[in-house]
Amino acid sequence: IIMGANIDTSVTNTIVSMGQSGDRIMLQRAFAGATVHDMFNFLTVLCLLPIEVIIGEIEGEGGPLYWLTKVLTDSAMDNGEKSDDPLKDKSPTKIITSPLAKVVISNNKYIIN
Repeated sequence: IIMGANIDTSVTNTIVSMGQSGDRIMLQRAFAGATVHDMFNFLTVLCLLPIEVIIGEIEGEGGPLYWLTKVLTDSAMDNGEKSDDPLKDKSPTKIITSPLAKVVISNNKYIIN
């Protein structure tokens, strides 16, 4: 999934750079920037994918990306065990946006009804 996301952003930035076709200079700059981004993504996939596959074959259970995502998902999902996680059952987005939402709703409470 991670490797596919890298390749997908390469396609997307090339399409977006074509949106600058009205101005030749801006098109050249946008396409050059998209090409640099493409090469970075392709080189990253060319470096990381073989490492992931080789280590996964040796270990039999996946490579470094698998281990990293397993640790992150196990800690997020909690696997049914009790933990002292202060963010358990709380949305990080809600924590970040709730102060602003309270200000907007309190100022517009007569309009929002």
